[in-house]
Amino acid sequence: MRGVTLRSLIIAAILVPANAYWVAMTETVWYAGFPTTISLFYNVIAILVAITLINSIVRRFAPGVALSHGELLVIYTVLCLTSAMVSHDMLQVLVPIMTYCYEYARPENEWAGLFLDYVPRWLTVDGTVPAFLGGGFSKAPVSMMWEGGTTLYRSDILRAWIVPAGMWTLFLTLLYGSTLGLNTIFRRRWIEAERLTFPIIQLPLTFTQPGTWLVREKLFWTVLAVVFSIDILNGLHVYYPQVPQIPLTSQATPAFNIGAKIVDHPWNALAWGSPLWLGIYPVALGLCLLLPTELAFSCWFFFFVFKIMRVLANSWGIHLPEGPPYIEEQSFAGYVGLAAFSVWASRSYLKGVWLAVLGRPGALDDSQEPMRYRTAVIWLVGGFFACVIFGWKAGMSLGYALAFFFIYIVLTLAVSRIRAEMGLPAHDLHHAGPGVMLERIVGTANISPQGRTATELFSWFNRAYRAHPAPHQIEGFKLAERTGMSTRPLAWVMLLAIPLGALASFWALLHFMYSKGVAAQFFEPKVPAIFGSEPWNRLTAVIQNPKSENPASSVAIGFGFVATLAMMALKMRVSWWPIHPAGYAVSSSWAMGYLWMPMLMAWAAKSLVTRYGGNKAFRSVVPVAFGLIMGDMAGGCFWSVYQLIAKATLAPYCIWGK
Repeated sequence: MRGVTLRSLIIAAILVPANAYWVAMTETVWYAGFPTTISLFYNVIAILVAITLINSIVRRFAPGVALSHGELLVIYTVLCLTSAMVSHDMLQVLVPIMTYCYEYARPENEWAGLFLDYVPRWLTVDGTVPAFLGGGFSKAPVSMMWEGGTTLYRSDILRAWIVPAGMWTLFLTLLYGSTLGLNTIFRRRWIEAERLTFPIIQLPLTFTQPGTWLVREKLFWTVLAVVFSIDILNGLHVYYPQVPQIPLTSQATPAFNIGAKIVDHPWNALAWGSPLWLGIYPVALGLCLLLPTELAFSCWFFFFVFKIMRVLANSWGIHLPEGPPYIEEQSFAGYVGLAAFSVWASRSYLKGVWLAVLGRPGALDDSQEPMRYRTAVIWLVGGFFACVIFGWKAGMSLGYALAFFFIYIVLTLAVSRIRAEMGLPAHDLHHAGPGVMLERIVGTANISPQGRTATELFSWFNRAYRAHPAPHQIEGFKLAERTGMSTRPLAWVMLLAIPLGALASFWALLHFMYSKGVAAQFFEPKVPAIFGSEPWNRLTAVIQNPKSENPASSVAIGFGFVATLAMMALKMRVSWWPIHPAGYAVSSSWAMGYLWMPMLMAWAAKSLVTRYGGNKAFRSVVPVAFGLIMGDMAGGCFWSVYQLIAKATLAPYCIWGK
């Protein structure tokens, strides 16, 4: 089946800027919905559903003109990758960082003397226009982004952004070109040899099938209708408080934040780190029902293990910020351990890949791969070293840049593996990326001021990993395998989607920031201002209060790494072992404070259904899961469209509760 066709590419290219506009408006201007903070982007699902419904009508009257299953999934894959670019964890974070340090530098914060001289002008916007673009300086590119009331399409503003936006677009292309090479190398192992389940793709794959069984499933439509009705009712309650609501989510009224209700020592530590919300979240519950049972158990189990660790540390009086019990270090080590085990378990396969790269006997046949293994290695290694050069030119030492991007690639492998095997609803790993971990291990006092500045400038794509593009790449390969598409043209389409998505994201975000003004018309809490301030405030604290290396952090990372490998070994050798180490890696995250209850409910439901209903009853879980997901997403899309048309000043829907 052909998926990559001229018309599928044209449709995708037309939809990319419209999709970027929608996400930028929803998540940055309205601070609502947050479709890109969960693994299955509801903005993409909404567009896919609309195209599929139109295509069904076309297929009925002109079957020769209708899009094929593969073409629909190519559009889906492109939109997922480009949504990742404009997401809440990618360019939404970068764009305000690029001007914030210039707009808010004051004599009292001493930024001019502390670090502004170290900020690379070719990666930020201070109002200077390069000589080859006509030269000159204007305050408008910086100040008007925060004040609004103007337009992106002014000559001085556009010319000030061309070089920095172009350099970051090049950087993103190189970075995710390297992850595309990495996913190409592991594609056959994960998809054909291990036959991982890829839960996240099951809904788009099923819904876009011609004559899909889903549209005839009464249970699916019943659950969808119930959830959609609840979302409509709860949205009406936001606009008209006299309308009753059904408080499924933790932030509805009453707000069920268990941790905030407990104030006595040492149990008040339950509120530290991730919150302890009590809520159902239909889309999250639906995704959790598609998880392997052991993973759902492991996630909520380790969530409470980490909570108990905090309570014990608090009772002993040793809990400090960035200190005992070193939860972030343990989670980071869990990701690294999962990546290391994946490489070790694939060592024979990787040997065959390496022989193919060298052209030696005994090599794996790569004629049907997305790209030849030699090309994949060139993209992986070449993209990696190109990013290292970016970091070095921005101010990192060469050794530090090598460590920084090596850790990022290791975390990328772990995130891709977790999504392929288990399909977690979220894998955020907030503030535990390479920059944070390196500073804790070697100490900020041992990193040059230029290196610390560059670390913060590169913190935007390491702030959280919820919308990481790499899992969408390997999921695209799985969709191709399930539909019989050729992966080779798809690989190049996914590569080209990165710069296309980056440019569309810059356009959409800057369009709103200059017209409305981040500090003027953006909804509270004006999240771009928060994103913009975080790295520079953190850098100020680091420069003014440098810290030496912390051996305890290294010990915690070592402990977490060994614990992950030990749990994985037990899982492989002991059939009844109920714990998956992925739960250890992901359960300290911010998102797990919301997801622990859906995880617990999904684990209990699937365990009971399997035990007492057998396989036939277990199959009924799938339409229920799809109904929960689609119903909640439909509610979110309805209120998003309503808000756009009515120009409402209230945002009535959010995946995480409203």
